Amino acid sequence: MQTVTSKWYPALASGTTQFIRKATIYRTVTGTLRSATLTILSGTIQISCLQNPRRTLSITCFDPTGALTPPPIGSSTFLLPYFRNTIKVWAGFRYPTGSEYLVPCGTFIITTAQWTDTGNNVVISIKGTDFFSWLGLAQLVTGVSWPTGTTLITAIQPYLHTPPKNGKMQLMLPSSLTVTGAPFSITSQTTHATVVTMIATAMGAEVFFDVNGTAVLRMQQSPITLTPPYKQILPVVWTLTQGQPGFYKVSRKLTVAGPAYNDWKVAGETNNMTLYSTTQTPNYKATGPVFRVKDTNPNSPTYVNGPYGDMATVDTATGATTQIQVETIAKQNLLMSLGRIDYLSMTVARNPALDVEDLLHVYRPRIGINGNYFAEKITLPLTGTSSMMKVTARWGGTPL
Repeated sequence: MQTVTSKWYPALASGTTQFIRKATIYRTVTGTLRSATLTILSGTIQISCLQNPRRTLSITCFDPTGALTPPPIGSSTFLLPYFRNTIKVWAGFRYPTGSEYLVPCGTFIITTAQWTDTGNNVVISIKGTDFFSWLGLAQLVTGVSWPTGTTLITAIQPYLHTPPKNGKMQLMLPSSLTVTGAPFSITSQTTHATVVTMIATAMGAEVFFDVNGTAVLRMQQSPITLTPPYKQILPVVWTLTQGQPGFYKVSRKLTVAGPAYNDWKVAGETNNMTLYSTTQTPNYKATGPVFRVKDTNPNSPTYVNGPYGDMATVDTATGATTQIQVETIAKQNLLMSLGRIDYLSMTVARNPALDVEDLLHVYRPRIGINGNYFAEKITLPLTGTSSMMKVTARWGGTPL
């Protein structure tokens, strides 16, 4: 959840506050940042913490100044499309006093641009993804390896080059976290996206790009601790209550679909291992360290001694060679599984400051909802007339 002013939540609940949005396109040419501002007519931003890229954009817009009219092919002034051009989108509210407040909703690589001349005006349709797509374009020409004790930031930094500010990164990990094993290596013909994902996963971390296009590397998010007394460690950022303006509809689904294992056994590798891309077949045997972790929270819907029972699985951790690594990965896998049998699909007021992995408190007792839920997917409409957005969330811990 982004930091907002005290007027933000009253604006969400008001039917008279005007929703506003804007987009600016950037291109770096010979060290100079060129830009143009668009008027958004319609579109959506999709956000999901279950995939990379996390953010995708699809908008239709109007170019009031003509700055985006296609010039001859190859012109250095052209802002659309090509992968070194980016578009940043903001959304927010115009308050009754006339003041405006916007928050960033995403910074995207432009993947497709289409012009349509209607006879009366020119409309541009733009599609894009966050900067993780950029990492998928580059491949290792030769293999790479790091010696024992190399810090994670040192190993991963060279593979997070992004336009227009290469290497910008936010580290949210313990400073002592290191890559261990002798050696830690990755074969050639692997994309930079695979490299950063493998390194992060081997350390029980996640990597993604935030709304400003900054690479974020942090431990896997969890709303509660995995050990007694199961303390809530993420703050509730938005409370949605029955009868509250802006909380239109909620659907609750109880299902066993998806990775809802509550008993994880993770086996690591021996030393002198090699990490392989997902398209290759590993040739190692998992004879290294082993760790097992279960959902022992009696308040969890996937409690191993509750009605759900013990749903066990075994995972081989590519790249894990130490006990602490397999323990971290096992706990990460359990965090991703917790609560996956209890899902909410909500229609709520547009809140562009909300992000996936935010914790919501939801109260709709008529269908048994009174608890915290962890946002996994968000669809934010950018159309001026629409006032609703979709949020999918899973169970996120008992309120404390």
